[in-house]
Amino acid sequence: MMSDAMEELSLRLVVGHKRDGRSVYDESAKAELVAACGKPGASVSRLAREYG
Repeated sequence: MMSDAMEELSLRLVVGHKRDGRSVYDESAKAELVAACGKPGASVSRLAREYG
């Protein structure tokens, strides 16, 4: 289950979509997600599934 901070990050992560359908990401939210991947015990694959 996601913490409140991670749920808030999820809401901020994707800020739009390009004409070809690719997502546009908020740079600060993306940096937070990358930092979360580097924490001890973090599962990159789990975070990728949770955040798309």
